[in-house]
Amino acid sequence: MRGFLFLSSFVFVPAALLVFVRPIGRWIFFALGLAFAFGIGFFVELSGADNSNVILQIIGLGVAAGALLVEAIAVPLRLIRRRRAAEQSDAAD
Repeated sequence: MRGFLFLSSFVFVPAALLVFVRPIGRWIFFALGLAFAFGIGFFVELSGADNSNVILQIIGLGVAAGALLVEAIAVPLRLIRRRRAAEQSDAAD
């Protein structure tokens, strides 16, 4: 159950918010999420067993994973729509 709560709060919520963003914006959020996740260690001490700052790194990874998830679903949907539109235009001719 904890795994689902983790996925829902750190991956699915950003993914749901990024559905309405243009594709280039999703790629920008993906890059910023990765840069934040791997760059936060230079500004904040992340070592130690009981360090709560590790959640900052997980937030960046969640945003990047959410953007990638939405893009992975949106690309095939766009291709399906284009094919259907092309088939309808061919049938109309």
